[in-house]
Amino acid sequence: MAILVAHRGFRSAAGENRMIDFENALKICPAVEFDIRLTKDNQVIIFHDDTFKRIAHQDVSVHDLTYQAIKELEFFKQNPTATPPLFLDFITKLSSNYQMINVEIKEEINRNYTSKELDLIFSTIKKLLDHTKAEVIVSSFNHAILNEINHRISQPMKKGYLFETQATFNEKYGQDFNYIHPGIATALNPEMIAKLKSLNKPLNIWTFQTNEEAAQISAAYQNQVYGFISDNPDLKIKN
Repeated sequence: MAILVAHRGFRSAAGENRMIDFENALKICPAVEFDIRLTKDNQVIIFHDDTFKRIAHQDVSVHDLTYQAIKELEFFKQNPTATPPLFLDFITKLSSNYQMINVEIKEEINRNYTSKELDLIFSTIKKLLDHTKAEVIVSSFNHAILNEINHRISQPMKKGYLFETQATFNEKYGQDFNYIHPGIATALNPEMIAKLKSLNKPLNIWTFQTNEEAAQISAAYQNQVYGFISDNPDLKIKN
């Protein structure tokens, strides 16, 4: 049975990836997708971008600031509820209320995580299992991280192969991972439809805005779609 998944807690003009977004999303569906990355002092936070330019109007890298320094950015001082939450806060306060949690590991464009940083990220993800009975799916666009996911993640956690275009699709990941996560446009490409249907892996497709998109995907894949990752909390899903 397909489920609605709150993309960044149902991203909107009001905000994204905030604790209030995850609290409100629970009123609509018990499934969520969000992004994690590391601060300068190795705090795992929930935040999508690698800089604060879009959200806080300051072009500074997340990894160049401690968590305290992030909280002291002027935008977050003026809008404290928009401050990126600690992943551990989500784990302890909200994770037990969810039935599915998709954690996407983000990375800065110009640097790779060290082995120690990866150890920290994956050990924090594994703490989810101590606090929730939700299905936990770990995904990433980054191929180095996908390899780490493939080697480090084991049951009961699941592995999600996240990719954007047909040109970047790696069939081995499609075979090795529990779920495949294509973007809508790629998923509707006739060649990709044939390829993904032949792999016969459940799909978590992103990012839905309209019911028309959902209907097109449902028609193409029928029961193969597990998650409709959506900004639209009113998305209509056919089961």
